[in-house]
Amino acid sequence: MKKLFFLPLCSILLIVSSCIKPGCTDSEASNYDPDANDEDKSCVYQSSVVFWFDEETSNYLTDNGVINLQYFFNSNFLSGGAATSYSAELMPDCGAVGTVTKDVEMVVSSKTYSYKVMDFEDYVWWSGTVELKANECVRVKLEL
Repeated sequence: MKKLFFLPLCSILLIVSSCIKPGCTDSEASNYDPDANDEDKSCVYQSSVVFWFDEETSNYLTDNGVINLQYFFNSNFLSGGAATSYSAELMPDCGAVGTVTKDVEMVVSSKTYSYKVMDFEDYVWWSGTVELKANECVRVKLEL
């Protein structure tokens, strides 16, 4: 009698457990799994930020002896760039010519990061924070 009760119980547990598929259930995430039905906190989100300045700012920098700039993102060196490299576009896309772009992989859909841009004499021209959101290109215009 115990065997008769135990066998159906095991079958039900096997069926129920096989219906649960862990994975990323957020369709905004780059690793979204449409077959997952149990969120396992594995979601990963892509975002980008583009730093840029216009010709007027470029002229001001070069007129004041600035030749190159150093870009830092979350206290880590990101890139170096010429002060003469500017964007002629009003709102450049991430990766556009004359800009510095950082692609970020996040485990949350929104996160705030710090940035700093300085010359090679360690003078900080710009610093601040930027909030990145999943699947967005955030534009930061560096203005004087």
